[in-house]
Amino acid sequence: MKKSLLLLLVFTSVLAFSGCKKKSNIQPTTSEAVEETTVMAETEESSTEAIEIDTEETETEAKVEEYLDREASKELICFMDGKDEKIPSSLYTGDAYSIYIIDEGWEHSGENIDGFTADVWKNKNTKKDVLLKVIALKDKNMMEAHEYIKASYSEYGLTEDKQGGLGGMNGAEQMMEARFYNSDDQIYAVIVSYPASEKDDMGVMLYAMADSFKN
Repeated sequence: MKKSLLLLLVFTSVLAFSGCKKKSNIQPTTSEAVEETTVMAETEESSTEAIEIDTEETETEAKVEEYLDREASKELICFMDGKDEKIPSSLYTGDAYSIYIIDEGWEHSGENIDGFTADVWKNKNTKKDVLLKVIALKDKNMMEAHEYIKASYSEYGLTEDKQGGLGGMNGAEQMMEARFYNSDDQIYAVIVSYPASEKDDMGVMLYAMADSFKN
């Protein structure tokens, strides 16, 4: 009888121990659950940051490849004297943009206009004002860029055209046209200016170069 009672007690103890062990395996403590949740959250955050970085790098690489894909030199087609003329030009790379500039007759200079950087090309074969400008209007949106150019060149009486650019003429019959290109943190204003009498000559070359702008 005593032996049977002893065996019963041992058997009951084993069952109790086994039950406790199974219970602890199924239900983790509160601290363990919190730690596991924290690790999962940090892993998800790290993955998100990695995806964002990869996306930014991919976009940057794509822009660089786009510039590299442009030929170092090409012939611009200019319709003058009733026919197409092929004029040799070279690629100029500026501040996150590129543009083709005719090889002969154009002189480049850098300017600071009201704190904005500008690349300027003037035709050195004439005393007339024949020029191309690329102004980087940093920290301005499209509307602000339009208003700034209108105010800076008020003598031209600039009005907006159907393409979203600005155009006009001053009292000396000097023509001016501005085109705008949106970028990440700035607006580019590409400006051509020439005497109205040069519209079918110098004007044609200016527009051919302006049309090659790419950011």
